[in-house]
Amino acid sequence: MLLGQDIGLELGLYRFSMEIEEPMELPEFKGGVIRGGFGTTFKRLTCYLRGLETSGVNANCTECAFGDKCPYKIVFEPSPPKGAKRLRNLQDIPRPFVIRAPSDARTILMPGDHLEWEVVLAGNVISFLPYFVVTFKVLGEDGFGLWRKGRRSKAKLDEVLSVNPFTHESIVVYDGTENMFAGEGHHIVTGGAIDEELGKARGDSITLNFVSMTRLKYKDAFVKVPEFHVLVRNLLRRVSTITYFYQGIEMETDFRDQIERAEQVSHDNLSIQWKEWIRYSGRSKRTMDFSGFVGKIRYRGDLRQFLPLLLYGSFLNVGKNAAFGLGQYEVEW
Repeated sequence: MLLGQDIGLELGLYRFSMEIEEPMELPEFKGGVIRGGFGTTFKRLTCYLRGLETSGVNANCTECAFGDKCPYKIVFEPSPPKGAKRLRNLQDIPRPFVIRAPSDARTILMPGDHLEWEVVLAGNVISFLPYFVVTFKVLGEDGFGLWRKGRRSKAKLDEVLSVNPFTHESIVVYDGTENMFAGEGHHIVTGGAIDEELGKARGDSITLNFVSMTRLKYKDAFVKVPEFHVLVRNLLRRVSTITYFYQGIEMETDFRDQIERAEQVSHDNLSIQWKEWIRYSGRSKRTMDFSGFVGKIRYRGDLRQFLPLLLYGSFLNVGKNAAFGLGQYEVEW
């Protein structure tokens, strides 16, 4: 039976709060705007090659001599390090962070309003939190949200909290009023904490509420209703890869046996539906289809060995484009 301690991945959950200073337009789903603004600003602040590009030099992360030490590449364009046993032939590996987009459906925010979102950091990238704080602070000062009258709207990073997702206790790690950062005393989710939380669970039934569009592929096609084995295949791949590259731990489990057992689990579609979402990517300069399923589904069967994996997935999201908010789900015991 797989336990949270067997996975061993540590996670940090941080809640960012931004005070709006000018009228701001935002899409209903805000993950893309938050992630896009973060990536652009983060690269500008930390990338060595950024200065070369302004001089007309064609440069990218794969050619950079500082790649294994560059915060931007480690966080935003990661690739397998030299000597890696897994995925060493791939250029990209999963990003070590997840932006949990707010459920706030407002598309217009006025001065004095607040916008909140959460960031999950995995493994050794928890120590990179100051980069995230500074990046979002500068992003607000430069302008955030959709273009409005030829510019973006200014906002102030008001506060960042370290949150215990199980007790809901929080600690202030950044105070925007004082512009002070506290580097100690964070709440860290450990495998032991995962196992303790699982004491609340039943072993034969679980409901998952997919709160953002989720894109799971099986046999080269996106599924409209997630059968349990499809979900488990995606979670095994994502959680084990993040654990290996950012915690340095190889998950010791029989993947084939896990998938075969997952195929025996049935499901009840409570409210799963397909939701269309087309987004223009400023980074790739093209329109992209991020449509996926949302809603609730109940799984029935022998679920005990899958519960740690499901709980880790509720923090790391699942499927395509998980880093900026897609594939987020909540576990209902």
